[in-house]
Amino acid sequence: MLNELVELVEKGERLYVEVNNANAALLLALHLARKLGYRVTSEIAVPPQLTEAFSDIEIHRVEGCFESDNTSIIVFDAQCEPRLYSNAPIVVSIRRYSTRFKNRVRVYIRRVDVSRYLALVNGKAFFVKISLDGIQRLELDRDLAKAMNVLNRALLEYGTLTVRDATNVLCAELGVDRRRARMLMQKLVALRLYNIEGGHVVPTISIVE
Repeated sequence: MLNELVELVEKGERLYVEVNNANAALLLALHLARKLGYRVTSEIAVPPQLTEAFSDIEIHRVEGCFESDNTSIIVFDAQCEPRLYSNAPIVVSIRRYSTRFKNRVRVYIRRVDVSRYLALVNGKAFFVKISLDGIQRLELDRDLAKAMNVLNRALLEYGTLTVRDATNVLCAELGVDRRRARMLMQKLVALRLYNIEGGHVVPTISIVE
């Protein structure tokens, strides 16, 4: 995943990355900075072990608001006005602020268990492991990945899906019977990729385009 994000930036794209874990957000920003030769400016405190492990990276902890340049990766915690960071090529947010950062490629990363995160990049979902050693991509089972992509497209088109609707969509799009469709749905829920709330299928990771 790291190389995919680097390639997007090198093509001139600006990124908005939303991570629901502060440590993972910092690690991602630092790994990207090392790859791109950028510095990291963070609104949240950087633990000493990260400062030591990434001693080759210029890291700034800011306590006041400032206007960013075009070579900083911003770790955003909603303390400052988002427009101040409009020049930053990458903004990594630990809160849901995607509507405030427009005209950027959006990347969503959600922690699903102790060691794994679910990432959504350009509509493609996969698991990653984020650590001091790097960011390792862990492939999602092919059938589950197909099912997830089908459900996400349907949610974008229709807005909401009941469990019955989701089952019908999976049957139609994947050419499977209802038993297999329900099994795929159950596995996706067990992986915490979706929740069932009031009989509706609710993604645990944003799928807004």
